[in-house]
Parts: sequence; structure tokens; C-alpha cells
Amino acid sequence: MGGRTRGLALAALLSSLVAPPAFAEGIAPDLLPVPALIAGLREAGLIGAGEPVARFAWTLEVKRPMRDPKVVSERYLGSPGGGFAGLSPMIRTYAPQPAAPDSGARPVLSVRGLTTLRPEETALEVAVQDLRLPLVQGARFRLDWHDDGAKLEQACTVVGQEPAATLNAALPGPARRIECEGKGSYKGIPVGVSATVFYLERLGVFVQAENTIRTPLGALRAWTRITGFSMP
Repeated sequence: MGGRTRGLALAALLSSLVAPPAFAEGIAPDLLPVPALIAGLREAGLIGAGEPVARFAWTLEVKRPMRDPKVVSERYLGSPGGGFAGLSPMIRTYAPQPAAPDSGARPVLSVRGLTTLRPEETALEVAVQDLRLPLVQGARFRLDWHDDGAKLEQACTVVGQEPAATLNAALPGPARRIECEGKGSYKGIPVGVSATVFYLERLGVFVQAENTIRTPLGALRAWTRITGFSMP
């Protein structure tokens, strides 16, 4: 291969890593991360298959280990179908006041409620393997978290289906119940972990309802409650 040919090949490779991703209807181009990260999300099964993310808003009460509960408001603007299904612009605010629709607050990109993306990011806090949407009973996948001082590796199984209204009376459709077990480290300490996650089929998002980190000094528990919900 001549020097000019090698140079063109290298230029094409670099262009694929930094060029803007293909147009996604309803998602501003300046919100999208590098194409390599989008490709990784598709390979993981998080986007490009299954239900698109619906337009909705909810209020969550979130408790993390050794912290007071906080109230979080999230407004999802919805995702397109096709290759970007699963990515949704989302505006997140914290108590006491959620952002009004015309507030001008800048959205971030939510990946089915599991994590958020910003244009400058090149890696995810959450890694998923072997996920296949739509979920079916008995499906198994891997869910790894790298967040808040924790590095957790979990094997997850879809164990049941129940009305989403069991989480909040206003939620529509079914919820797939997912149980996860694994191990890892929390602030450098070896730990075990158990989690209960729900996939809300009508909304196209996951929510981690409960999480227990087992340490040599005792259990650290986290939970998320859905205290308010609305759809247009």
C-alpha cells in the first residue's frame, strides 16, 4: 500500500471517530457524542432496537448510601425510532422546583434512563452486554456500573412482568422485573451487590428501584421511588 493510500485510509478512520453522527430526527446534532460511542450503544443493544423512549415527565425520590434522599424531576422529550431509538433528550432538575417547559434549560441525552451522555464524553458509566430488546421472560444480560465510587459487575435476569402501576399508580403499561447479582468494589472495598431493576415497556426506560451493596462493615442500601408522573 502506497503512502498516499495509507494516508487516505488513516484520514477516513479519524473522520469516522470525530465526524458528526448521522442525523437523528428530534435530537439536536450538538447533543450527540462521537460516532464510536453511538456505535457502542447499538452493539450493546441499548439503542436501535426495541421501543423508542416516550415523551413523559416524572418526579423521583432518590436515596444513595450515606446520603440524604433527594428529589429529582426529569422531563423526557422522546426518542426517534430506527437507529436512534433509546436515546432521548432529557431535562433534569432538582428540588424544590422542576424546570418549566419554556425555561430554556439545556437537555442532556438519556440512554433509556440508565445513564446520560454529553457531547464531550467518550465513555459510559454503565456498560451492558447481551441485551436484547424487547425483553422476554428469562432473558439474561450483563449490567456493569462505574459511578459514585462504585465499580460493580452484575448478571441480570428478567424474572417477571407486572403492571407498571405497582411503582406509581399513573404509570402506563407493563413493567419487566429484573433481578441482578454481582460483585465489585465500593470506594476501594470489595463488595457484593444485589439490585432490582424495572424496564417500563410503554416508556422505553429502565429504573433501578432498589440496590444493596454488601460490605464487610454491613449493607449499604439505595432506592428510587417514582412520586409523580405525567404524559402529554
